[in-house]
Amino acid sequence: MKVLISSILIFIISTLVMAQWEWQNPTPFGNGLTEVQFLNSSVGYACGYGGTIIKTINGGENWIALENDINDLIIDIFFITEETGWLITYNSHEIYETTNGGEDWEVNGNLSPKYATSIWFIDEMKGFASGYQYLLSTSDGGSTWEEINSVYLTNEIYFLDSNVGFVGGFNVIYKTTNSGSSWTTIGSLPTFDFTPSKIYAIDQNKIFLVGTGNFFGNTIYSFVKTTNGGTNWDTTNFQYWLTDVYFKTTAEGWVCSDKIYKTMDQGNNWVPTDFSGVNFSFYENQTWAISGRNVLIHSDDFWITADQQIKSIFSGFLWNGAVKDSNIVFGCGSNETIVGSFDGGKTWKKYFDSPGNSYLNSLAFKDDAIWAVGEHGKIIHSNDNGNTWNELSVNAS
Repeated sequence: MKVLISSILIFIISTLVMAQWEWQNPTPFGNGLTEVQFLNSSVGYACGYGGTIIKTINGGENWIALENDINDLIIDIFFITEETGWLITYNSHEIYETTNGGEDWEVNGNLSPKYATSIWFIDEMKGFASGYQYLLSTSDGGSTWEEINSVYLTNEIYFLDSNVGFVGGFNVIYKTTNSGSSWTTIGSLPTFDFTPSKIYAIDQNKIFLVGTGNFFGNTIYSFVKTTNGGTNWDTTNFQYWLTDVYFKTTAEGWVCSDKIYKTMDQGNNWVPTDFSGVNFSFYENQTWAISGRNVLIHSDDFWITADQQIKSIFSGFLWNGAVKDSNIVFGCGSNETIVGSFDGGKTWKKYFDSPGNSYLNSLAFKDDAIWAVGEHGKIIHSNDNGNTWNELSVNAS
């Protein structure tokens, strides 16, 4: 049985008797990332699949993996200082804490049978967790959690300071001005079955949301804003999902969708940048974004330009690979992607891909020809080591 290779962990099969495995792409890590947070222009953390936690202390020029015993998906991570932070695991619902900058992680609590996807601490003892149905609070650093019964169907948390915070619920935004001791609803969202995926606030009046709604079975992706504390809300709909939002001023802001979009007029009009992001973290003029499954990009000019800090030649799946000799190795996978190396895997290049969800699941060499086959009878071949490609389709009767 072929093994599905997550991300783009491309292998080299050694011709030696004692074969060895070497990680080659993407660099420096391959597990998918879910969240990124920067504390300042130098120190940042990101987390993701398979217990992945990575850290930088030089603005992302170099990243190191933080060792831990977590095998679960880390769905959210939050640091209150450079040293003290928490994370939530997806399947086990465990809360881990570090007090030494990620050197050590200890299980500090467990939310079961409750469930949460977002975590936020306002000091080293007081914190909140939310997701789907519950808003939970802790006053002992995450060891024990209690449900806040006045808040329902929550999904996202954002605090302006230690007193003022917001929680996104189903068609509603809750607000606290006393560190979560009590919560009230603000205004009425002009959306249908809307659940915020992210909240950002400049102050108590200027609040920005992105999320997903449903109108008679049609999915709607919406940016929602208020500039008067929730008395009035305005909505702009997008064609694709919206996963993050940040505003530098009342007028100038960004959202993550199929691209990173920018507005200069409070979100009334949006212009796409050249870059994609699932979520991002801003610090002054520095921005980092998770772009695709395992790519992290950085911009120091608000997405006019950007560079990759964690690099991958593509962020899909590889299903099969073949070795021609000790130098030439090719692989194929999702989006009909074919990647290859002519230097034993030191460098890789994407040689072919196609839009859509079709995949290639087998690849082989014949002299200088490369053949790949896949879904819907697709056959792709090259007679010149991948420089040019021909596509064929076989219709099964």
